[in-house]
Amino acid sequence: MKLYAYFLMAYLSLKESLTYWKDYISFIIFSVFGLVLQLCAWYALYHSVDFSPVMGRSYETMITYYLVMQIVGNFTSANRIAGTLEQRMSSGEIATDMLRPAAPRGILIARSWGEKFYYFIPSILIFLGSVLIVGGIQLPASPGVFVAFCVSLCLGYLINLTFELVMATFAFWFVEVNTLRWFVSFFTALSGTAVPLWLFPSWLQTICRALPFQAAAYIPMQIYLGGTSSAEILSAFGTQIFWIIGLFLIQEWLWQRGKRRIVVLGG
Repeated sequence: MKLYAYFLMAYLSLKESLTYWKDYISFIIFSVFGLVLQLCAWYALYHSVDFSPVMGRSYETMITYYLVMQIVGNFTSANRIAGTLEQRMSSGEIATDMLRPAAPRGILIARSWGEKFYYFIPSILIFLGSVLIVGGIQLPASPGVFVAFCVSLCLGYLINLTFELVMATFAFWFVEVNTLRWFVSFFTALSGTAVPLWLFPSWLQTICRALPFQAAAYIPMQIYLGGTSSAEILSAFGTQIFWIIGLFLIQEWLWQRGKRRIVVLGG
């Protein structure tokens, strides 16, 4: 019964998102425009050096990184959960959610999946179109590497999900959490989704590896591109699992204490 409720919430969230078709078109336009700019920039850079490797990475590797990262970034993202909880706190709907048989956090996650599906479809289409235009991309070295990539991708999503739930719990203490998210977004820029970490100076790479964000997106991409041994892949899985467990415990601690502070602010 609960599983059906979650699927229903995801469907309703998707249906609600589809009503904003102008936002949908804007998302596609800006996604294509941003991707074209990135590809043109890297083409110009590699063309200036006669397509010699840059920082030890070939032109094909760099293009593969950016195209596949579009899928990785969209799949592992868990945005809007904090904003949704903030809205439901302000409207007083959170009180109703607490009385439902389905877990409130499960409802938030289900709604985020509806919105994720809404944005994921055009991302897939843009990715396929881009691959056809550039003439193909680098594929994983073996089926085993591809399986490891998929596993790491799922772990990356769980990292972002638990982190987003941590951000969401601050809605119990603060009326506005998006301001906090804007502050945190500076650090999420260090996840490798925009710029590969191998282009960063060594001191900044050290900082990035001390944060959970690179474990969500950069680690799956490193596995996909190859050059990692079986031991390194297992170590990468261990790093991701460490962040999942740590962030889960933090959000659980905050959630249990936050529930005691529920005050209907409106409605």
